[in-house]
Amino acid sequence: MKINGKIKKVIAKEFLFLLGSIILSVLIFLIWSLLININQNKENDLIQKVDKLNKYKNLPYKLKMFHFLKNGVPNIYNEKHKLEEREQFIYKIKKREKSNQIYDFIKENGFLEIIKKDFYDKNLKEEDFYNKIIKDTKSEKYLNEIKVSEKELEKTKKSLFNKNIYNEEILGICLVVFSVFFILRYLIYGTKWSIKQLKTK
Repeated sequence: MKINGKIKKVIAKEFLFLLGSIILSVLIFLIWSLLININQNKENDLIQKVDKLNKYKNLPYKLKMFHFLKNGVPNIYNEKHKLEEREQFIYKIKKREKSNQIYDFIKENGFLEIIKKDFYDKNLKEEDFYNKIIKDTKSEKYLNEIKVSEKELEKTKKSLFNKNIYNEEILGICLVVFSVFFILRYLIYGTKWSIKQLKTK
């Protein structure tokens, strides 16, 4: 049976629509997968950066002292004196009263030798302790860098291209795209044809 030219054109048109829908779906899958990988690599890099910034030995003097009081002792300081947030702590410790309070706490609880070792201070006196705090001009900028990196990491984790979207979900999106660009056309054609038939006397 010969196929006339009109039917050939219809078949060719439908084939191109089918091929185009498949190509579009595959492109969406590949691009989405690529963006997920890029986002995952960015997240891993930021995690490593934040971990490195928060590493105890890398911290400037005031931030290192905050870390020691928060994590280096078994919550003793927080029970006696409420430990502030990082920003407030590095601001308040510059005041003599706060500095003396922390030094007294360290000395009274037997942590002075640990501080001397961790902070490389062999003969740490109260006056030396305060002077080192005042001379530390890096903590504020360093903390800001930590906060910027932590914020960027949180943003990356909440990204649309987060690793929590799996390949099955991407395939589902591709199927929807395929349905919209190919299968849905027949529903539209069928609806138009039905309306036309109803209007025909």
